Amino acid sequence: MLSFLIFLVTYLPPQPQATGDYFYFEKIDNIAIIYVEGEEVYRTEQVKGNPDLELTISLENFLNEGTQEILIQLENGHSYNPNIKDKHWEIRYELYLDDQPVDYIWEYADDSRTGIVFEKKYKLSEWR
Repeated sequence: MLSFLIFLVTYLPPQPQATGDYFYFEKIDNIAIIYVEGEEVYRTEQVKGNPDLELTISLENFLNEGTQEILIQLENGHSYNPNIKDKHWEIRYELYLDDQPVDYIWEYADDSRTGIVFEKKYKLSEWR
């Protein structure tokens, strides 16, 4: 029994460190941008090397009773030199609303596209 508990503690995926409404990112290659009602509210630094992440972005300060829409984008490329092609891009996250997971996304490609390579819009009325 003890070995089973050690197994669970060792191999369970990490849990988000937030409550309420938030994004929990496991992969960002290169820059994630979050908009609420068309206004940019969060932009990550450029994440290089495609590491595994445990990044929680709370939406509590940006959402209110009238909030209708959240948009998330992934930007690929090298911000310091736009002429460098970046072959791989990847984003993996989960959206939580009222502490409940409502969407899980894992998108990636090796197509050398740069700029905005992923975009997902959430209409909150569909989830609440």
